[in-house]
Amino acid sequence: MSRSEAEWVEVLELLPEDAGKVAVVGNMPPLAEVLRGRGYELYVFERNAKLWDKDTYSDALEYHLLPEMDAVIASATCLVNGTVNMLIDRAKKAKLFVLTGPTGQLLPEFLKGTRVTHLAAMKVVDFQKAILGLRLGSFRGF
Repeated sequence: MSRSEAEWVEVLELLPEDAGKVAVVGNMPPLAEVLRGRGYELYVFERNAKLWDKDTYSDALEYHLLPEMDAVIASATCLVNGTVNMLIDRAKKAKLFVLTGPTGQLLPEFLKGTRVTHLAAMKVVDFQKAILGLRLGSFRGF
């Protein structure tokens, strides 16, 4: 698909309304807040205990809970930490599997033949705030 043919949509627009259980792999609080507000049964998994909150599950539970999910939105960090194959394998029921974030800036052909349905990139809207956050070691969105 050429660049001009790619469809630009918000990741939230991809979720079917009847998707009951949604997994977010990697704690992304703004995304989780919107998904909860829309009534999805949300499961947020995070490896880094420093990023846990009261609604976050350890990533150790992914293996057991992902088979129940209707949709998965995963931080593409799973490509780097070696968990992407397990996530894809365990999320067999998911009709939507999105890899998102700066680590996911890759060619779709790389994922051909997998059950990854979409790649989602990040768009920095406040460049100065983003640079400041990176310099300060921020883990939160810009």
